[in-house]
Amino acid sequence: MPNQSTDQAQTHPVGRSRFGFWLVAVAFTTAMAFTTVPTPLWSLYAQRDRFSSLTVTIAFAAYAVAVAFSLFVAGHISDWYGRRRVLMPALALEIVAAAVFLAWPALPGLLVARVLSGLAVGAVTATATAWLSELHGAGNRRAQVVSTAANLGGLGLGALISGAFAQWAGNPLSVPFVVFAAALLLAWAALLVAPETRVRPSPRPRYRPQRVSVPARSRGRFFAAALGAAITMSVFGLLTSLAPSFLAGTLHAPSHALAGAVSFVAFAAAVLAQTLTASRPTRQLLAAAIPALLAGSACSRSRSGCRPRASVCSSPAISSSAPARA
Repeated sequence: MPNQSTDQAQTHPVGRSRFGFWLVAVAFTTAMAFTTVPTPLWSLYAQRDRFSSLTVTIAFAAYAVAVAFSLFVAGHISDWYGRRRVLMPALALEIVAAAVFLAWPALPGLLVARVLSGLAVGAVTATATAWLSELHGAGNRRAQVVSTAANLGGLGLGALISGAFAQWAGNPLSVPFVVFAAALLLAWAALLVAPETRVRPSPRPRYRPQRVSVPARSRGRFFAAALGAAITMSVFGLLTSLAPSFLAGTLHAPSHALAGAVSFVAFAAAVLAQTLTASRPTRQLLAAAIPALLAGSACSRSRSGCRPRASVCSSPAISSSAPARA
C-alpha cells in the first residue's frame, strides 16, 4: 500500500468543495439505496415463483460475497485511477443490474442482478467514502457522519421507497427498478462536475488485489473485531432479507410498504447508533452490541414475551454500530 507521502503527491489540491461533496454524497446514497430495492419485493417473487426462504437467503448471500470480492479486487484502485474513474463505472454497473431485474425477472436473472449489484457496491463504498473525506478537507468528522448516513441510510431509503412504490404505484416488480435506474443515471451525470481529488500516478503501480496488513501485536484484536463484524452483519442481513416473508406469513401483514419500513427503521437506527457512539471504544461497542443482537434474534423466534416485528427492526441496528468501527 502507498505510504503517506505518496498519497499526498497523488492528491489534487482542490481544497474543500461543498458542492462536489454533496454531489458525491447524493450519488453514494443513491447507489446504496438501489441495492435494497428488492428487499420488500422478495415476498412477491417467492409467491410468483414458489421459492422458499432459503432461496431468498441464497440471493442475499450471493450479493454479500460479491461485495466482499469487489472490496478486495476493486476497492483500492481509485487511488491509482481517480475517484471519478471508478465511481462512475460502478454506478453504470448498477444501472445494468436494474436492466437485468427488469428484463430477466426469473430466479437466475435475480441472482445475476444481485451479483452485479454487489460488485458495484464494493467499489462504490470504498471510493465514495475516500472521495467525501478528500472533498471535505481537514477535520473530516462531518465526512465520517455523512458517509455513514449515505451508506446505511441509503440502504434504508431504498427499501422504504421501493416498498411504497410496490404498494401504491402498481407494477411492483417493475416500477421501483425503473425509478432507481433513472435516479442512478442522474447521479452518474452529476459526478461529471464533481472535483477530482486524485492524480493518476506515473508510472502506474502494477495491479494487485487489496491486501490486509495488520501489525502482529494487533492481530488478536483485529480478528476478534472482524469475527464480531461478520457475525453481526450476517445475522443483520438474514433478518432484513427474511423480514418481508416473516411479516407476510407469520404476522399476516403482507404490506410491501410495511416491509420496506421495517428495513428502513433498522438501517436508520444503525445510522443513529453509529453517530451517537462514534467516540466509544470499539471493545465497548462490541461487548454491548453482540449480546443485544443475540437477544433480538431470540425475540424474533418467539411469539411471546417480545414483539417479533420490533426485534427485527431494532436489535441488528443496535449491533451494527460495532462493525463500522471494527
